[in-house]
Amino acid sequence: MAVIHYVAVLLGLFFIFAGTIKVVPINPGGQGYDFMMKEFERFATVSPLKLVGVNLSPHLYCALVGLVEVICGTLIAFGRYPYRFLSCLDIIIIMIGAVYTLFALGEPLPHMIPALVCGTVALMVVIFRDGLDGRPSKKSGSSSKSKQT
Repeated sequence: MAVIHYVAVLLGLFFIFAGTIKVVPINPGGQGYDFMMKEFERFATVSPLKLVGVNLSPHLYCALVGLVEVICGTLIAFGRYPYRFLSCLDIIIIMIGAVYTLFALGEPLPHMIPALVCGTVALMVVIFRDGLDGRPSKKSGSSSKSKQT
């Protein structure tokens, strides 16, 4: 099994955790739900959704982002490739929106690095479907012996 599969599982589990913190009122280490609510009150002021005319309350905005992250994380970690592909595209879009939001708020670059890294890893999962070596994975039942004879 290709390394990219394990990368996808880790990425998916990360987004399941990150989305759960936005949806379920738990506060591990004081950096959970309450912290996310305070942050999304700031994020809602410069949301990229406002560019298309959608104005969400901070609580609804946080819940929607969290729900999408949980669903996409589950499909990235445990879904077949078509679902993994579409979920990675959703995560890439969310990460672009996160970088845009942080940039619009005037946050320094180190605050944008997690979103950039997660978006890049999701892009890698999409691009390197067959593994990081670039060779297509061997299908079961392929007859390499018949080519030799």
